[in-house]
Amino acid sequence: FVTKLDFTMESTVLQNVKEVEVKAERPLIQKDVTGSTKFLDGKDIRNQPIRGYKDAVAQQSGVVNFQARLDNPQLNGNESMNGSTLIIRGGRPNETAYFVDGFSQQDPLTGTSTTSISNNAIQEVVLLTGGFAPEYGRIMSGAANVITREGASKYFGAFEGITDNLSGNWVKAPKTDYNVYDGSLGGPILPNVDKLTFYVSGE
Repeated sequence: FVTKLDFTMESTVLQNVKEVEVKAERPLIQKDVTGSTKFLDGKDIRNQPIRGYKDAVAQQSGVVNFQARLDNPQLNGNESMNGSTLIIRGGRPNETAYFVDGFSQQDPLTGTSTTSISNNAIQEVVLLTGGFAPEYGRIMSGAANVITREGASKYFGAFEGITDNLSGNWVKAPKTDYNVYDGSLGGPILPNVDKLTFYVSGE
């Protein structure tokens, strides 16, 4: 996003100056946003019973998440894609753009994306549903940009495990061998040195 700052500077001598901390919050109205934009916070995504940014985007108005099926005569019918796809404002699947940290994730053949990002690795998701800037070419419906997390001055991490291996006849629940294991770790590479940090995540 474009930020405009107008200020004047004067030369002066400073002595015994303490550190200055500058904080800013996103304004209610962003003047540089020309279209419809929604911001999905990573903390909210992690607190919801969903997996992945596509499920989070599908909760927004005008968006539908579905499992695409492509015709493949060699398989005597339809071939299911690796992941679901998003339909924004009733457009076609290839009219939605997918980005991760600003880099396009679209398949050049089908126009869809099968990129999967774990919930713990999502910092924010920006959803554009109309009035795109010129930088978003070749899309008609919308764009989803995932901003991933970065390292911090303190160590942090998380581990999550979901399995139905404990299911069975004894609890009258079917066992489908559904297993998801998610882990992440971030922080400074050297303790007490926050200028060089790392973050890794896997699912």
